[in-house]
Amino acid sequence: MNWAELGVAGVIGAALGWVAHWLFRRLLPTRTRANPEPPPAQAKVSEAGLELVPPTPRDLPPPARARSASRRADTAGRVILHLASAGRLGPDDVARRGHTQQGIVDALGIPQGTVAKVLVRLAAADVVEVSLRHVAGEARRLKVYRLTSLGESVARDIRHRPPSGQG
Repeated sequence: MNWAELGVAGVIGAALGWVAHWLFRRLLPTRTRANPEPPPAQAKVSEAGLELVPPTPRDLPPPARARSASRRADTAGRVILHLASAGRLGPDDVARRGHTQQGIVDALGIPQGTVAKVLVRLAAADVVEVSLRHVAGEARRLKVYRLTSLGESVARDIRHRPPSGQG
């Protein structure tokens, strides 16, 4: 066996190993930090003998994706309510700091990256309108966020929604 054949064999072996690893990770159920282990099956004694009863959906912890989606919705609601309380902006009005991303971050105490992502989603959903404007006390124009008519309607719905514990 010469060096070229040995190199080809190494490349083929690495490729097969990568494919096997990919298939292994893809086909086996994954354990995540949020859901490390499924709850064990419950043992039940009946006339037929000992049976294992699988856990019901009520016994399972909520998936991590559902928790983060609900957290995102709460954050979006807080941002919408903040913009509603900041007041309406006319076409030629000078904006206040509360209409900027940094003003929202300072007022709500939410990390700036989270606020940026929420504002992008709200703009894509046509809840928020973005424009470059003069802001009181700032030397340059900044992105200013204001609610659209749909956003104002959403803010009204959020204000009149019963607390999550009631229904």
